[in-house]
Amino acid sequence: MAVALQGFSRGKHYWEVEVGDGSNWELGVLTEETWDSLWDRRTSFLEGKALGLKCSQGEFRLPAGELDRNSGCCRVVGVLLDQDHHTLPFFSTKVKQRLASMFLKLSRKLFPFSRLGSAGSGLGIRPMGL
Repeated sequence: MAVALQGFSRGKHYWEVEVGDGSNWELGVLTEETWDSLWDRRTSFLEGKALGLKCSQGEFRLPAGELDRNSGCCRVVGVLLDQDHHTLPFFSTKVKQRLASMFLKLSRKLFPFSRLGSAGSGLGIRPMGL
């Protein structure tokens, strides 16, 4: 699992995550409280605490949002954290299509994270300017 050392409290932020050929991955943001608990307790348990898109055996899941596509292969996923409009959409960068989006009810600092399953070919994060 990769977690950002610095979070965002306002504005728009976009990054891309190379998920490779893996069919099991999760990416999105963590609240500051969850981020703190990872460092304090040296744990990686995020079940139910992460805000983001999950791919399990090639099927997308977004517990607190709206899926535009429920399955498929994406080698690179774009994430746009828009704290001005309180949204977190996810994109397939290859076909330039939105995969899912969720509304964020939080107005505090959020930290990007990515977690790849064992089938992933390696984690690559591409910070991008807006």
